[in-house]
Formats: sequence, structure tokens, C-alpha cells
Amino acid sequence: MRIGTNGVSRSRGVVLGCVLLLAGSVPASAHELHEPGPWIVRGVQGGVLSGVPLRGGRLVGPRVAGPAPLVAAISSELAALQAGAGDDGRGESARAALAEAAASRKEAQKLSGEEREQAMHAVLAQYASIAEDERFAVAGRAEASFRAGDLLRVGKQLDEAAAMYARAAELGGTTAGAEEFAARGLLEAAHLKRRAHDVEGALTLYAAVRERFPGEKRTAAHAVTWQGKLELQSEQRERGMATLLGFRELFPEYPAEAVRNTDLVALEQLEAGDEAGARQTVEQLQKAMEPILAEGGKRAESVSKALAAMRVTEQLTGY
Repeated sequence: MRIGTNGVSRSRGVVLGCVLLLAGSVPASAHELHEPGPWIVRGVQGGVLSGVPLRGGRLVGPRVAGPAPLVAAISSELAALQAGAGDDGRGESARAALAEAAASRKEAQKLSGEEREQAMHAVLAQYASIAEDERFAVAGRAEASFRAGDLLRVGKQLDEAAAMYARAAELGGTTAGAEEFAARGLLEAAHLKRRAHDVEGALTLYAAVRERFPGEKRTAAHAVTWQGKLELQSEQRERGMATLLGFRELFPEYPAEAVRNTDLVALEQLEAGDEAGARQTVEQLQKAMEPILAEGGKRAESVSKALAAMRVTEQLTGY
């Protein structure tokens, strides 16, 4: 699988770069993932990561460049989680390792300045190590890749984030039970391309989410909505309208989102001077929503709110 120029080989290279941070076995210059950003890259000092030490997988104090090697602390944590884990224990071990990384991230977010930078860098290395360790279940490794991608995205390391999202999609794309973070990784990769104004690249990936992961309904639904929006914005008018109107049939479990998507179509028609078409679109939607409204309950409430919030009805007389 390739995502633009960030294919599997690149994603593995990014993961390996993160894992080498833990190993402390290459020169400092080789540890850098990219040009230094807000907090991701700091390299190695004397073959050992400087940062906030871990105890039991948790950050224990604002000590920068402390005497206890962070590398050894993280490696010890992962080794303990993996100990005795055969095939049947891989899922449990992965969940435990992910929980430790999440706890470290939570503690790191309480810090500030360089202490926070060092700590978040260590969390990234934890996730990257989990992602490439075959002693962990594939589902856990896919999630770790996704989490690393999120950290890199927040840190403005967008090329590396795209590579980690691609790795999540690669790891989870062929393994039962690992599809959730594979699909989410592919969706985030599509968002990155959209924000970078790569319209065709983004549209290709949005479509791929539903094609490759039809069982991940919520993620696939988001992908279809964004696909339709982007098609409208990129002057692929008819295609975008068809995508957004088709949402209701594809995902009947999300009627409120179908209402919002139909609103976009009716607005597009109205702005193009087709008031009759906009009215027809609204009336067809209202008729389709009647059975849901008659059911009552939370779903009916969400649809009622979405109908009341339609922007097109504010511009059409008679509503």
C-alpha cells in the first residue's frame, strides 16, 4: 500500500527511526525523524535519551536529562509486559503496553516547556516500539501506529504522521479484529492530504476507507461525508451531490448525518439558482425522516435537531 509518496517502506523507516531512539545504538544525527518541530525531535545525548524517567510505566517527575536512562526504563517496561506471552497472550500484552503508553502521555500533558517536549518524545518512542514488536498482537500494533501518527500530527511532523497512519492501515488491513485503527489511520491520512490541498489524493483515500473497511461503519461514514464535501468544494458538483445524497442509503444507522449532508446538497442547488430543486431535495428528506421521527427516542431527537438546524430552510420561504 502507498499513500502518495509515503508508502510502506517510508512508514517502516519512520517506525524504525522511533525504535532506534529506544536502542541508543546509532549516532545522534541518525535518530532524528525530521527537522526539529515543536516537541517531537530531540535526539540522543551520549547514546541515551534525555527526558523524564518512568516508574511502572508512569512519568514520575520533572527531571530533565536525569541520571537514570529513559531507554532502559522503557525497555524494561516493555520486556516485563512481554514476558511469558505466547500467541495467546499477545493481545493482552499489547493492551497492557498501550495502557502504559497512554498513562505516560497523560502525565506528560501535565508538564510544560522542555520537560513536556522530552516526555512527549519518549511517549512517541513507546508507541513506535510497540508498533514494530511482533511479540504483540497486530491489533495492538496497529493502534500504536495510529497513536504515534496522532502525536506526530499534533507536533506538526506531517510527513511522518502520514507514514505512521499508513503503517496502521497496513498492519490492520488484513487482520481480523485490527480493522478499527487501520480504517481510522486511512481516514486521518486522507485528512492530511485534504489539508495539504491534494484533492485527488484525498478523494482516493476517502473512497478507500469504505472500500477496504466496510465493517467500520462510523469511520466509513465520516469518510463518505468528507468525500462528498471535498467533491463539492473542488467543483465536482454532480459527483459531490450524488455522494452526499447517497449517504442516507449507505448508512441508515446515521440519519442525523444524512440530514446534514442533504442540507449541503440543497444549499448547493439554491446557490446555483435551482430553488425548485432545493425544495424537492428538502421535501424528499423530510418524507424519508418521517418514520424515524414517529419512532421517538434518541435517534428521533437527533434527527429533529438536525432538521431544525438545516441552513437551507432559513433561505427558502415557506419553511
